Amino acid sequence: MINKYVKGLIAIIVPVIFSAAVHAVPISYILETVDASGTLDGQIFGAARVTFTLYADTDDVGATCCADSAVVASSATVQLDNGPVLDILTSVGLYQFGGGFGMWHPENSNLLDERTLVIDLTVATPTTGVLYKYLQWSFAPQIDTSGGILVFDDRENVQGTYTAITSSVPLPGVISLMLVGFGGLVGVRYKAKP
Repeated sequence: MINKYVKGLIAIIVPVIFSAAVHAVPISYILETVDASGTLDGQIFGAARVTFTLYADTDDVGATCCADSAVVASSATVQLDNGPVLDILTSVGLYQFGGGFGMWHPENSNLLDERTLVIDLTVATPTTGVLYKYLQWSFAPQIDTSGGILVFDDRENVQGTYTAITSSVPLPGVISLMLVGFGGLVGVRYKAKP
């Protein structure tokens, strides 16, 4: 016969496992390229290393009319070379279609770039080399950042990398379940004492 302590432990572990499985996790998409040119707030830059970081949640990834899957970032940043990290104020996201993926502008459905790599937007991905294409950055409405309007020159075959990192932050629901379960264990032990 299984004692009450083991039953209590099972009662904690099973709901935690299932609740963790059905909840999405925060994910960061990091896109880097070298040798990009364009303008930031009207100032010309060239041969710049560019790092985009888009923050989203795996639960927000879904199919769209024009892509196999897509996600709109809850926030995003861009950094040129070793300059300041700028907030992207305009809505941006990532899309994935048959032979590649890239950034897009949800307000006008413009593709901002393309990469030659098939990815799953819901999972962590180690740093992977990709060929990159900048396009349509000058289409209205343009991409606004905390440093001004950012426009890249159209360009093909730019070397770059892609990384996706999931966060392992405990979810509030999981923490609540654990607290209730531990309270139940204490109650079982307390009740078992004569």
